[in-house]
Amino acid sequence: MGETMTKGFTLCREADPGPLEPRGIVRVFHHVQPARVLGGLGDVKRVARDAVLDCLGKDPGTMVLDSNENIGTNYMLYRLRPSVEDRGRIRVRIVTRGRQLYQTLVLLGR
Repeated sequence: MGETMTKGFTLCREADPGPLEPRGIVRVFHHVQPARVLGGLGDVKRVARDAVLDCLGKDPGTMVLDSNENIGTNYMLYRLRPSVEDRGRIRVRIVTRGRQLYQTLVLLGR
């Protein structure tokens, strides 16, 4: 845990899955990148794809939005996954504040 991988201006830091482990999540990566404004769902999908590439070294192909929900009045949580079935263990969570990218997590399940 705690390993750091850098690629360009991004940073991937592995964290303990903690309370997500009973849900089948075995690895969690925080994907840190420069602050940026997201223009729409296409940008969100690109951030998710880049996070998987940077943190896992795998091309996830097209990312699919599973769901999104408001967190309070200022934040939005996006849940994404790769469209290819054999990559079903990979999940990405993106949090935005307004249109500003706030946090990206890459989750790897069993």
